[in-house]
Amino acid sequence: ILAGTFNVNNRQAPPNTLLEEWLYRARHSAKGEHIVPHIIAVGFQEIDTSSGAYIYDDKKKEDEWEQIVRRTIKHCYRSKHGTDEFQLLNRIRLM
Repeated sequence: ILAGTFNVNNRQAPPNTLLEEWLYRARHSAKGEHIVPHIIAVGFQEIDTSSGAYIYDDKKKEDEWEQIVRRTIKHCYRSKHGTDEFQLLNRIRLM
């Protein structure tokens, strides 16, 4: 399991960015085999602290950060190692 959390502090998601340094934590076994996490859990805080985001259920900034995470995981794991695929199991918004 790879788990991480990041306080966005209401910043805009940077376009064309990958979070490799944070989300790519593959290791090698004693036999030299590549070990990929079975589960990657990511938490963000303060993505959009505007009142409108809560009142109107605006998830635009959340969607942008999610896309960065998806691109990073695809780049770091699936494209480099062929068969490893990840699926979003849940997305929860806490207020």
